[in-house]
Amino acid sequence: KFGTYTGNGSATGPIVNTGFEPAFVILKRTDSADNWSMTDNARNTTNPRNKALYPNLTQSELTSGYTVNYLSNGFQIADSGGGVNASGGTFLYIAFVPHNVSVNS
Repeated sequence: KFGTYTGNGSATGPIVNTGFEPAFVILKRTDSADNWSMTDNARNTTNPRNKALYPNLTQSELTSGYTVNYLSNGFQIADSGGGVNASGGTFLYIAFVPHNVSVNS
């Protein structure tokens, strides 16, 4: 599922309803120059999902910042950082569902 959300600047960030628990989420702020970030349920098997990859950078996996909690029906941003949750910021998300899960959204 593809969509957008608006940041609130709080460590208890917005909840995005995808209709399924994601296996993989990509985030990108669209109204400023911030990094792409990717989290998944393989490197972090439980919340918080804070092992992030940044495909536009040369660094390897980072384990601080850009924290996301995966929910049974979507995800919640659990970080106040500007790259994923700046107050009033607009963010693109791409959420992938595991192949064996039916989606009702």
